[in-house]
Amino acid sequence: MADTTTVPQGARAGTAGLSPTLAIYHKRALLDYIKFNSRYENFGLEDTVPLRNGDQCVFTRLDGYAAGTAPTALTEGNTPASTAMSSLSVTAQIKEYGTWTEKSDFLRKVSFVDWIPTASEWLNYRAMIDIDMLCRDELTSNAVSGSTGNIMVAGALTATALSSVTSASYIVASDFLGSNIKMRKLGIMPFAGQDFGSVVATACLYDLQSDASAGGWIDILKYTGAMSQIINGEAGKVQGVRITDSPLAVSTSTGTSASATAWYNFVFGKGSFGKVKLSGSDIDLVVRLAKDNGIEDPLGQRNSVGVIYPFVAKYLKTTMATDKHRMVVLLAASRASTL
Repeated sequence: MADTTTVPQGARAGTAGLSPTLAIYHKRALLDYIKFNSRYENFGLEDTVPLRNGDQCVFTRLDGYAAGTAPTALTEGNTPASTAMSSLSVTAQIKEYGTWTEKSDFLRKVSFVDWIPTASEWLNYRAMIDIDMLCRDELTSNAVSGSTGNIMVAGALTATALSSVTSASYIVASDFLGSNIKMRKLGIMPFAGQDFGSVVATACLYDLQSDASAGGWIDILKYTGAMSQIINGEAGKVQGVRITDSPLAVSTSTGTSASATAWYNFVFGKGSFGKVKLSGSDIDLVVRLAKDNGIEDPLGQRNSVGVIYPFVAKYLKTTMATDKHRMVVLLAASRASTL
């Protein structure tokens, strides 16, 4: 391979002393930046609070009928005792989130980039990802160990605690069959048609797609029969569970066996969590041009672009004894963690 030499500007033949006159060409477009897609928000039960109606949305759930209870036999001419009904509410309180950036008006005048629409697009993307992470964090914080919890450890259907995750707890197709059956036994409704939904850590997708066992990965292009609407970001299906993936998934090595890394993967039934916004107020763009700044910017030197978004994500399991978790948290290690 030939040697390469960096020649300083002004040192080229015939250009000595002329460096101030040598223009530098700028590509008149910005390079794209890495973008992730929202996934967790797909599976939330959506609702809105009308304007000027407070900042709280109250979800109410009836106490379920205890399956297995013997039917009430009637005695001719006698009215049976009334059956009591009860309910419990879950309150989701909306909070405002937002961020902004500032660019000088001089930069707007001289730069080849129009910074106002560029910053608007960038901040809108950031808000979308922030909303997805709010959903993710609410779900992760509601991973519950134990026989009545919602945790399953990949590769070991009977393990229900973070401490059971080892460096070999790789996710396989049978984990999704187990998740499917677990929720159906509890009477949890599927998310889409006859299928449950999921967000799998991208790091765990390698193990899932590598599983060649019967009933394993079905690519979205190989779906057959009548299908309900494809979920945003859906890549395939495993054992009655629609698969999407996210590189924003949370992992931890605290509390696992031998400090193995455990990734949080979610399988959703219908109504597992709610997402609430204010009516007519999704992601609001706020642009302040220098000429409109008033006394705070007397020379009109600063432009600002910001976004503000009211939102809350809320896990919807109540404390009623008959109420069950409507999602499974699959904790798994990953062969692809080091990629």
